[in-house]
Amino acid sequence: MINPIIILEGPDSAGKTTLAEYLATKYGFPYLHGAHLGEASKETYIKYHKDQLKSAILNRDCHDICVVLDRHWPSYVVYNEWEEEIPLAVEASGLYATNFPELDDVPVVYIFCLPDREQVELKYKEDPDHVWSAEERFEHYQRYETIYLAKVGKFPETCFRFDYMKHGTSQTAMDFFIEAVLND
Repeated sequence: MINPIIILEGPDSAGKTTLAEYLATKYGFPYLHGAHLGEASKETYIKYHKDQLKSAILNRDCHDICVVLDRHWPSYVVYNEWEEEIPLAVEASGLYATNFPELDDVPVVYIFCLPDREQVELKYKEDPDHVWSAEERFEHYQRYETIYLAKVGKFPETCFRFDYMKHGTSQTAMDFFIEAVLND
């Protein structure tokens, strides 16, 4: 796969930003971090993501390089509890074809950062700014896992799971994982 857009997904404290920052530093990949827009409407989120994608595609095409997005549409489905959108977050021909036709001709790789839920919980508790209750975090994790399992079942060649507990966060471990993904 030549210079895909790499979309990192997963619950808070699962290793997304660590991996994104490593890719930006090690490989020089441009890195865009998704913002949380709070109680904004779906239309506002869709516009935000279209603008983010346009920027990613422009970077990719101008510099002939991978671009990393730390969070995209599946995260907003999870955190805004848009249960009806979960099937669409899985389908390439569902939500993306309707709302993000920009992705039709662009290679995209999804990396779901999903270590064991207990490990995410321990890491999350280290963050003094955490805002979600344990019950909410469990629901978020379940939604991510639902989207991941469905997506990997449909698109195994472009959907991967990164578990920092299994893969490790050393440079060698992350290099090995990323090179396996990009050369798959």
